[in-house]
Amino acid sequence: MSAFSKIIAAAESCGLRAFPDVYEGKDLDRWVVYQYTTEYGDLYGDDAPEAITGTVQVKLILPEMENFLSIRDRFRQALFSQGFTFPRVTENFVDPDGPHKKRNIVFELEEDEMEE
Repeated sequence: MSAFSKIIAAAESCGLRAFPDVYEGKDLDRWVVYQYTTEYGDLYGDDAPEAITGTVQVKLILPEMENFLSIRDRFRQALFSQGFTFPRVTENFVDPDGPHKKRNIVFELEEDEMEE
């Protein structure tokens, strides 16, 4: 299963929809967007990488005033259960001074993809 398929499965297990890179629709009040941020060789042997590690950023977007602690924790555990490293989490707001202010919870995680 690909990293993105795992993110989608984690989102669906929490009742969320997930989109690559950006969500431009207007019909959802909470959603997930995801993208690779880095990819690098790892576990070198004979001057060649034995694995490729990908760093992934996943953003959980929620209404500004929603109590986010429960969904944040459930989604973090769902990502971890899919085989990613335990996510680092930061929080801020999208459009902080505008009419469409949303809470933006950012999960940064890694996945090892072994080469065959």
